[in-house]
Amino acid sequence: MTTQIVLPVELDTVRQTSVNNGEPAWLTESRVNGVKLAQELELPKLEKMKIERWDLSNFGQLREGYAASEQQLPESVASLVDLKEHSNLIVQVNSRTQFTQLSLS
Repeated sequence: MTTQIVLPVELDTVRQTSVNNGEPAWLTESRVNGVKLAQELELPKLEKMKIERWDLSNFGQLREGYAASEQQLPESVASLVDLKEHSNLIVQVNSRTQFTQLSLS
């Protein structure tokens, strides 16, 4: 028995999602390289498993990000960082970007 598994992520989808989220080019390329590396991985050897019952195509959907203001950040997050400092900060919850602060320099 052989099972062919195709990676459920397309490079074009990764690029488009990155552009839609306004991510910098270096982050987009990092994600694209990650997908390329994942495509090269060998699959584990499956033994004594009834894989036919698994739904391998159900990997979820990407949800659009939500832009929060500084005041909407939870206190547990705000207490960890200085929001007045001009540094890079991205707060994510699951696959959603909740807050983004990126410096231009």
